[in-house]
Amino acid sequence: AIRMKKTAGVDGIMIGRGSLGNPWIFKNLESALKGQGELPAPGLDEKKKALLKHFKLELIHREEKMAVLHMRRIACWYFKNMPGGHTFRTAINVCKNAAQIRTLIKDFESTNRSVING
Repeated sequence: AIRMKKTAGVDGIMIGRGSLGNPWIFKNLESALKGQGELPAPGLDEKKKALLKHFKLELIHREEKMAVLHMRRIACWYFKNMPGGHTFRTAINVCKNAAQIRTLIKDFESTNRSVING
């Protein structure tokens, strides 16, 4: 983004898929464009908190069944490339209700021990 702003003089930048599971990209980009450098990556607890908030918003705007199906896809982006992410993806894709998804997110650890508890 900074290179394009300097070399091409662009007025805007399209983020696109870079924001999937990474809502922090916007603050990071803003910081970089202000010359303040890159912000530290969010920790696991921050990612879980953001994902739970994202799920809460999904449930406000969709019926539970559709929110669950939508979160099966979205939640995977938050833990992409983290240890235990593959196990998490496998587990979330069999979740049938909001309670199972919440439990899975809350119990996720960046290890290979991510499981559904109920």
